[in-house]
Amino acid sequence: MTIGLAGVVTDICRRAGLADAMFDASDLSGIELEGFVVTNQYTASDALAALAQIFFFDAASYDGVIHFVRRGAS
Repeated sequence: MTIGLAGVVTDICRRAGLADAMFDASDLSGIELEGFVVTNQYTASDALAALAQIFFFDAASYDGVIHFVRRGAS
């Protein structure tokens, strides 16, 4: 069973206390992974950085929103 990367990023952001209006992970739709375990010792930013290294995406903050975009996108 796989889960979407956008869903994992959304879950991490929500657990960090971000409201849905504060971030946009829609560009990561269509990327699937088997799972991702986050321990209590991981911060949200560390978990997102680990995923970004594996799945080649970046976080860009503009228009008051954190946008998660695939690497190479504008």
